[in-house]
Amino acid sequence: MDGTTWNSYQIVGNRARAMCYAAQQIQFRRLTEGTVNRLVSAASLQLKAMDDLKSQQETLNSLTSETVRKLSDSQQDLLSSQSALRDANDDIFKHIAVNVKEIMQEKALIASGNRELAQLTENIREKLDFTADQIQARETVEHKKHERILQDLKAIQDNTQVSVSKLGRVESNKKK
Repeated sequence: MDGTTWNSYQIVGNRARAMCYAAQQIQFRRLTEGTVNRLVSAASLQLKAMDDLKSQQETLNSLTSETVRKLSDSQQDLLSSQSALRDANDDIFKHIAVNVKEIMQEKALIASGNRELAQLTENIREKLDFTADQIQARETVEHKKHERILQDLKAIQDNTQVSVSKLGRVESNKKK
């Protein structure tokens, strides 16, 4: 090859390479731009997804905080209710203990009263028996006195009849 052809060949080769390189650069740029656009789009979607996730996390955080607060409040209410129930239970047990003690004292008083009542009943029975015996004895004495008085009255009546008949005879003798 001669020099001119060789130069022409080199120039055409360089230009072809330059064209290929330029085409390659354009193609690379387009591919790069497409990739960058896809990356930007993916990044935008990722950012949007991250923003959504952030808002959901914030919502979840607020709901969790609210739930924990309500749970804490409920637990405090439950603890105060339990404390109040414990105090009420203690008061009830104390009241029951006092009532049982009072019932036991009343039971002892009733038993003591029953014993005293039994003693009084026995004393009254003894006194009534003694009084009945005395009344029986007096009745017997009074009955004997009454019998004696009746006998004395009978004797007086008999004596009176004898005296009346004697008087009647004396008078009839006087009339004769």
